[in-house]
Amino acid sequence: MSFSLGLEDLPPGAVEVNVGGGQPGGRPHVAKQPIAAFEDEDFAERGFVKGYVGPQGFGDDVRIMADRSVRGGRDWITGANEAGHHVRGANVERDFRVDAYEDLVQLRDGDRCPLDGGRLSIERSIVVGHIYQLGTIYSAPLEATFIDEDGARRPFVMGSYGIGISRIVAAVAEQYHDDQGLAWPRALAPSDVVVILANQDDERASAEAERIYEALLAVRIDAALDDRDERAGVKFADADLIGYPVQVTVGKRGLENGTVDLKARASQDRSAAPLVDALDAIVALLASAP
Repeated sequence: MSFSLGLEDLPPGAVEVNVGGGQPGGRPHVAKQPIAAFEDEDFAERGFVKGYVGPQGFGDDVRIMADRSVRGGRDWITGANEAGHHVRGANVERDFRVDAYEDLVQLRDGDRCPLDGGRLSIERSIVVGHIYQLGTIYSAPLEATFIDEDGARRPFVMGSYGIGISRIVAAVAEQYHDDQGLAWPRALAPSDVVVILANQDDERASAEAERIYEALLAVRIDAALDDRDERAGVKFADADLIGYPVQVTVGKRGLENGTVDLKARASQDRSAAPLVDALDAIVALLASAP
């Protein structure tokens, strides 16, 4: 059996022992057999007083493990192995032994770093990549070996790494969105710019939208042309939903004034650019996009 000494400078019940240990099969690293929390009958069977168990006076049939954060501490307050009593000033070696120091306590938000005293912050996250140092855990039993420079046969030291492409997209979408839809950074946007033809039945607007679209492609800017037979409002909503970094609207009203309308998706800032300078204005706006 094992006895675990927790953090005595915290209120009773504030610290939980990590029974599973985070190891394969749910077994702590220190255990040959699974470790389970005592039930009431276990305390009764072994003569332990529930709520007052301390590390003093145990024989070799009990393995005493302490969390690493306890190491070096002094004058602990522990159970006295007697109902209603505690011991003050208990110290390792003099009053009890520790057979192994291990990571036993479950991490909690606000826990102190043992190196610099900083506080741990536990937040929701998503794994977008991983690296595992596997060592020889697989190569040794499989006898996957190589001959080293001294002629000795040694097992391969293995590692594993991976990038979650779909997870990266999901993580970015979580950070870059608003009520209207996505607001992709350029690195992940389906296209850098969308040219929206506001008036499908206007020949000049159609021609200018096509011209601007082709001009963007000519300078190697990834662009999309929305010339669908849909209402302008539908196209605007879809552009916001998809999240192109820059939107360019070409419509009859703007052309009458010699301008096209620009919108930066991330900031929602709108502006008008002279038709003759449209390409330069689009390039400049795109350069300021995330």
